[in-house]
Amino acid sequence: MSTTADARTVCNRYGDCWQDNGGYNYPGRIGVRYYGDDWLWHHRHGYHWRDHHEGRGYWRNGIWVTF
Repeated sequence: MSTTADARTVCNRYGDCWQDNGGYNYPGRIGVRYYGDDWLWHHRHGYHWRDHHEGRGYWRNGIWVTF
């Protein structure tokens, strides 16, 4: 039996987008939006894909900020 991955794309108000596999709920002050794993961020002007980063945190203007 296979299961569906619980991945999603997360983007913040600064245009940073990253993959979230943990389903973490980010604080409202960060201003993130959640999209399905198939959301095409690269078709949106001003968005930048950020690579996976270990630990809990989020991207802000290209810098990883830990919680």
